[in-house]
Amino acid sequence: MMERPRVLRPGEKLPPNCRLLLGDELDTFLNKAIAEYKPSKDMIPLKYAAIPMGLTAGVCAFAVTTTFRRFFKLGSFAQKTCYAAVIFPASTTSVIMHSNTTKDIIHRETKCPVCVQTRAMSFQALFGALYPAIVAPIICASFSVPRALAPSFLLKENVIAILRHMQKKPKVYIWSILANAVVGGVWTHLEQNASWKLHVKLSGEHPAEKKKKQQNSGVIMSQDNGTSFTA
Repeated sequence: MMERPRVLRPGEKLPPNCRLLLGDELDTFLNKAIAEYKPSKDMIPLKYAAIPMGLTAGVCAFAVTTTFRRFFKLGSFAQKTCYAAVIFPASTTSVIMHSNTTKDIIHRETKCPVCVQTRAMSFQALFGALYPAIVAPIICASFSVPRALAPSFLLKENVIAILRHMQKKPKVYIWSILANAVVGGVWTHLEQNASWKLHVKLSGEHPAEKKKKQQNSGVIMSQDNGTSFTA
């Protein structure tokens, strides 16, 4: 029986008395493999993907909300509520959506690296930049008028005024979109490199492991932790 799981290499058949790791069992093993990988710095992109995604979305949402608070002349009124209503959903959604991308990268479920990067960039720009640009003016406007008149901020002339304001000061919105897209794309690329290193090691094909494999020829097991099947 195999003592440790390992990755099936391309074209390799499942050995007798072995089974595939699927679902939660596979997730548990991969997470453990990432945690125990040496050197640990190689796995930083996979371990801490939530930090740059949430931080970038939060900072950009803060900047966009600030421009609209100034436009509606809110001063310090409802400051915490206004910022929280925009920043928290933007950051949280960005982290959640990118966690799905990270899982796909770890499992190597998508064979097109460019497709994965494009998807990550799109989601990050959508929730980190476009979402605040839509929600922030609505929330800020709702605090700028008496409660009884709150629905009036959606009148045509007010919408046009908001669009003109965005047109006059487009830099904050353009930079917000670019920042989120760049961070999403670059970090996803780093995650893909980290995943490649992990799977190369788990497959037993790493140069440092070839000597061990030769010394243990005839034994169908990996000296490293692996991921696809176990006895």
